[in-house]
Amino acid sequence: MDYIFVYGTLLSDFNHPLNQKLQKEGHFIGNGFVLGKLYDVGEYPAAIPSPESIIIGELYKIPETLFFDLDDYEDYNPYYPDESLFKRKKTKVFLIKNIDLKPEEYIKFKDQFPKIFSWIYWYNRPVVNLKRIEDFDYRVYKKKYITYL
Repeated sequence: MDYIFVYGTLLSDFNHPLNQKLQKEGHFIGNGFVLGKLYDVGEYPAAIPSPESIIIGELYKIPETLFFDLDDYEDYNPYYPDESLFKRKKTKVFLIKNIDLKPEEYIKFKDQFPKIFSWIYWYNRPVVNLKRIEDFDYRVYKKKYITYL
């Protein structure tokens, strides 16, 4: 068993078939955050590591065999990681019970949260021309976007 942190279309709110598989074959640990920034690629978000911002998402404990499906979905090839759309890397996830702090408070008090090292898929392309998602939580961003359509 290993951990995976999801922050985009695989969040439980979006009812994606692969999230259903995460929930069926794995175990939901809880909400958490990583240090990073989110960008809008169109149909999905892109995350890059950054010590000055957070990304809120969900943490799951999953069987290692599920990484075959996840790697395929995220266009990650472990044999050619530099050519992949996303790279799967271990990162520190800070566990949270409630999503009620301001982003800067999460950063300031991050060492007071329980931590787990987990896999995450970081975006492996330039983000220069992408719109930054300032909401820190893809679910919040999508709800705002849908409201304005």
